[in-house]
Amino acid sequence: MRVIIVITMLGVLFAVQDTVKVVEYYMTGKVKTNGMKVNSFKHGKWVHYDSNGHISKLIKYNYGKKVEVLDVGQAFNK
Repeated sequence: MRVIIVITMLGVLFAVQDTVKVVEYYMTGKVKTNGMKVNSFKHGKWVHYDSNGHISKLIKYNYGKKVEVLDVGQAFNK
């Protein structure tokens, strides 16, 4: 019985996370959004661009939950 518990605990400790880089584009081919997904959840910093290619918003996620939003807008791109 102990061996099964140890194997189960090791399986949980070494679980593989599926990490994917995501890039969305406007019809013009310019980047609209980019960021990372971990196990299908948005994670880390996501950058949003306007149709002219300027950064418009930065959003930080922690496994799908928004933890910080910075609306950059025009001030950042001048």
